[in-house]
Amino acid sequence: MRSSVLVRLVLTTSVVATSAVQASTMYLDNGNGNVCNPVLSSMDKVTRVFNGVYNASTSTSAEVFCAVNTTMQGSSFIANVFSRNPSVSMTCTLYQKNDKTGATIWSSTKSIAGVANSGVKKFSWDTYGHDSKNMVVDCMIPPMSASGESSRIIWFGREGVVP
Repeated sequence: MRSSVLVRLVLTTSVVATSAVQASTMYLDNGNGNVCNPVLSSMDKVTRVFNGVYNASTSTSAEVFCAVNTTMQGSSFIANVFSRNPSVSMTCTLYQKNDKTGATIWSSTKSIAGVANSGVKKFSWDTYGHDSKNMVVDCMIPPMSASGESSRIIWFGREGVVP
């Protein structure tokens, strides 16, 4: 009887633990930062590497825009970045444009302070109630830090929870 209770407890615990692990964050319709494009005034500053787009300038910020896949679903939109210049913050704005007039329907701007040697940081926008049609992310990437570290956009896309 005692071993039977122990076996049930172990099996129940493993089922609960497995269920908890399965409910996880999922990134949908992602885009590598390499698909982001510089605005005309930043063409000579922006460089692409395997893990995103970065600003190679040591003195001025660079502006890039990233077109958002219009078929995305999910409750939030994220951009994963390295923001490594402690003197200049990285700023990104998520826009939704009217497809006929080009007018902005809504927008939201986020900013992350730079930290030397930092890992990935995440911009996150709550987009519940907004479709993904005609969305664009526009980011100002800080110049390289005094120690030569680059800030970059690594990945962007929808984020949802998988049950």
